[in-house]
Amino acid sequence: WRSPRSAAKVRAAPAVREFAERLRLGETALHQELESAFHLVMAESVRNSMCGSCRALCMFPPASLPWEVPDDDCNFEDLEAPLAVVAQRLFNDQRRREQATARRSSELSAGDADCCGGFSSQLQRTAMTAAFIIDFAHEVGVDLPPMPESLHALLRDFAAKAAESGTGQAPCRQSDTGSAAAETDGNSVGYYWLTGSFLWPWASESDPPSPSPPLPEADRERAAGG
Repeated sequence: WRSPRSAAKVRAAPAVREFAERLRLGETALHQELESAFHLVMAESVRNSMCGSCRALCMFPPASLPWEVPDDDCNFEDLEAPLAVVAQRLFNDQRRREQATARRSSELSAGDADCCGGFSSQLQRTAMTAAFIIDFAHEVGVDLPPMPESLHALLRDFAAKAAESGTGQAPCRQSDTGSAAAETDGNSVGYYWLTGSFLWPWASESDPPSPSPPLPEADRERAAGG
């Protein structure tokens, strides 16, 4: 007798072996999908790192702004703006996602079969799928792409701006700051990248971080299905 999970693994094994071999052989279409997935996960990772830094500075949201920032202004990648404005835009983006998720839950509770899920749930599903693709490639030993230079520059420049603002500032209480890792749950490699928590120590370095952070032994066994 096999459990449903074990039976599913047996049924999936041929497809897993096929896709693993195609990845190892360098099939162009699959590697293009891998690059797209990695870029998406890195973009979410950088965003979540930026949110975590703003929380650490008690600026999520900021207490004051140099000018009014509309609720629908989510252009947090514009680092020409003051840090408080960037933090408010990050907060707006996070609130937009949460509101979209709440609407999705309400529509599902009401039995609306036509609801499309909204921006946030679509992005979350896409990001989780991308994280799974990265996990799969990592586990079968395929080299992952480097971190896109545009994202590395965004992280580096934001880190410099945040460090300058935080000089001499008392740290927030833990209950105030939250954590970048709280954005996404999970123990796999893809989830680890998605949280952005491993990126911050490298934010001021000249080279992007390695795309292969080590996993604890228990997590490696879980990711391998052990």
